[in-house]
Amino acid sequence: MVSERVEKAVANRVSMLRSSNPELSTEWAIINDDWGLIAVSMGSELKGYEFIESDTSWYRPNRPQVYTDTLKHGLTALVIVPEEVYLDVRMKVYAVMGRDEPKVLSYDSMGITLTPRPS
Repeated sequence: MVSERVEKAVANRVSMLRSSNPELSTEWAIINDDWGLIAVSMGSELKGYEFIESDTSWYRPNRPQVYTDTLKHGLTALVIVPEEVYLDVRMKVYAVMGRDEPKVLSYDSMGITLTPRPS
């Protein structure tokens, strides 16, 4: 069963990308029913990938390697995770890969919050 939270996060992020820069094109997929991948292109040139992780998908041991491979190909990599695991993911990615790339952001910081926050 596809994670509804990830699916909504991917749909919201794709919509955000399209409205912020109509020249960008996106293709997306939900992988293993628990994380999303958005390919971002400008015309026919692939610019990078955005990885929409679930609260559990980032635990996979090969995750940092996937991000490293993306960067090695000269592409951008952006990792977007649920707010509740943001600090853990950021610390793991930065410990393995350093602080420069990839950027790690939370659903909330990207403005793709799926549940209302108390005021």
